[in-house]
Amino acid sequence: MVALIMLEMRTIKISLIFWFPLKRKTCLDLELIEFIKAIILDMFAAGSDTTSTALERAMTELLRRPEIMHKLKTEIRSIAGSKTFITEDDLEAMVYLKAVIKETVRLHPPLPFLVPRASRTKVEIDGYEIKQGYQVYINAWAIGRDPISWEIPEEFEPDRFLRSVVDYKAMISG
Repeated sequence: MVALIMLEMRTIKISLIFWFPLKRKTCLDLELIEFIKAIILDMFAAGSDTTSTALERAMTELLRRPEIMHKLKTEIRSIAGSKTFITEDDLEAMVYLKAVIKETVRLHPPLPFLVPRASRTKVEIDGYEIKQGYQVYINAWAIGRDPISWEIPEEFEPDRFLRSVVDYKAMISG
């Protein structure tokens, strides 16, 4: 006997097929199937949920700071004009939009902890020894609010990225 798992999300039907042999239909097998379906649903939801959360937080910050929203609207209108569609070239030219996105992600990271990493070698950081193979959790929320790294870390201030050497992908350049 073979188990087939079908997953349906809202209006989009997504069929994911997992084939694995079942000796006989038992309660445990059905629980396993439900568990796998739940994991897959979580994976799909996680991708869309973080994007919508980031957009919601950006809009909230822009509503709280009308002068920043005005500056952003001015930039978008000057570059996009009366176009129906915005191209990738237009997006590349929108420097302030990139700064708003970076500032939103800095102040409100979609996930407070980044994906865990395993250390490749034994290292020492700030007096802490991290052995080879140990998992390291990076606290993105704390990094974004570190007063040593950021001036006025609790304030939504996209202009800080106009004077920064951190590029759009948050990689140090230069």
